[in-house]
Amino acid sequence: MRLLIRAFLAFGLLASELLGTRISLAANVYLQKGEGGVGLDAALELSETEKFNLALLGCRNFGKLRRVQLGLYVGSNNPPPEFEPIKERKEESLGLYLCTNEVCEEREWKFFESGTGDTYFTTINIPKSGRIKSIRVILPKETKKYEYRGDIDGVLRKICR
Repeated sequence: MRLLIRAFLAFGLLASELLGTRISLAANVYLQKGEGGVGLDAALELSETEKFNLALLGCRNFGKLRRVQLGLYVGSNNPPPEFEPIKERKEESLGLYLCTNEVCEEREWKFFESGTGDTYFTTINIPKSGRIKSIRVILPKETKKYEYRGDIDGVLRKICR
């Protein structure tokens, strides 16, 4: 079975390279104490080499919804040019697309200085009943897809209070 999965992944990577679409395959999740020592926050690694992360912060349950703040930051000291708008922090807000399960919508990301570092934030509401298999941020002039695929619902269950 593992051999079949590896063959499928290798075929998918080969097909994406042939079609000219590069995919970032980072899949690490980091859990840490929430800001102020309250609850847990998570960071989804969208690209390991550039240290491009999507933080899930301050998640709260409201009836049938989860309200979570998303923070976008680059930890690399020398990132590629496509990360300049995020790394340079010249704009007070950025209009970037956020995709969940292949459905994308433009979101306004506002810049704030915080204890977790200077980050662009947006807030989203996620239905508890929906299953999120992937989350992606589309950058202007991106050279590859920056996406996290995994058990995002499991992460949200751990950090939401």
